[in-house]
Amino acid sequence: GLLQIIYRAKMTLDWTLDPADVKRSIIQNSIYGVDIDKGAVDIARLRFWLSLIVDEHEPKPLPNLDYKIMQGNSLLESFEGVDLKFDLTRYKIEEYEPERDLFGNLIKPQVSFMDFISSKDGTAKFDFEKLEHEYFNTNDSEKKQKIKSELDAFEIAFINDCLNNKETKIKKELENLKKKVTGITQKTKERAIVKKEKELSDVQDSKNRLAELNTDDKPYFLWHLYFMDIFQNGGFDIVIANPPYVRADRPEFMDQRKQILNSGQFKTLWEKWDLFIP
Repeated sequence: GLLQIIYRAKMTLDWTLDPADVKRSIIQNSIYGVDIDKGAVDIARLRFWLSLIVDEHEPKPLPNLDYKIMQGNSLLESFEGVDLKFDLTRYKIEEYEPERDLFGNLIKPQVSFMDFISSKDGTAKFDFEKLEHEYFNTNDSEKKQKIKSELDAFEIAFINDCLNNKETKIKKELENLKKKVTGITQKTKERAIVKKEKELSDVQDSKNRLAELNTDDKPYFLWHLYFMDIFQNGGFDIVIANPPYVRADRPEFMDQRKQILNSGQFKTLWEKWDLFIP
């Protein structure tokens, strides 16, 4: 519906424009979408494609909408309590070379976030926006798969980096706590140590669950990463949304509801309405 509204406005201003080109431009530059239901995402993409086909004089390759209409929990820009709001400026870009053994093999073969954001000359070497733009327009299946793999690897490396930062913070707090000899009773100290050790264990469990996560069913959404171009320019002009229909008396939704409430970003009409209020 929003596509049609913007389309009519543009064609009213200039009726000489090619209808299919106008719609393609709107889809690429003006409309973004997120839904927790993968089926709803597929239907939305299909409707966009159909709206293009009906106006094309001759068939053209369809745009790739994987990073325009996306699956995810739009209420949570966090993973198991860890904030995932992406801001590249908070990372210091410096000379970086992965650690290797005597035979030149990587000590840590898994991709780290620093592998993406740093290079030997000290400049950022990963342009997320550029890759998304290339992905939208490419018709080469091999190139498409390569770009998608790079973007997905970047996302997982970033979340791991956030989890590692939390782990480092807890370890430091635990170390300081064990050294603390004044201002706290031994019993209180022991309880605090047990609590911190539990937090440390929880972070490791989160890392394990992230490694096993189905990328087609994400319980979070990285607004500031995937829609980086929007947030770098002040955010969306218009936001259209419906309340999440998560009933308090449905056991299968209790974990999701708990995560949303624990994020601290929403208050709720508990056990009375299917409505969250920012």
